[in-house]
Amino acid sequence: MGSKEDRRKKERLTATAYGNWLTNFMHTHQLKPSQLSTVSGFHPNVILNWRRGHCLPNGYSFVVMATALSRLTGIERSILFEKMAEALLRS
Repeated sequence: MGSKEDRRKKERLTATAYGNWLTNFMHTHQLKPSQLSTVSGFHPNVILNWRRGHCLPNGYSFVVMATALSRLTGIERSILFEKMAEALLRS
């Protein structure tokens, strides 16, 4: 098993990969942070922290984000789950 520092590095890389995915997705679909905040119910600073790779959404927040992104774009939530999971695993 890796050291504590190795795990922290992996967590940072994963958060960065997810943040990059979310930022690119929002840009591609011309979503404003305020729109995502309104539909998801998350404070804009929480979304900003995810986009910057400071932290990751927990399981509940992951589901809420997929649901909000689906409502805003019309993309099926199951597809968004897959894309979000791919971003997490890509790191």
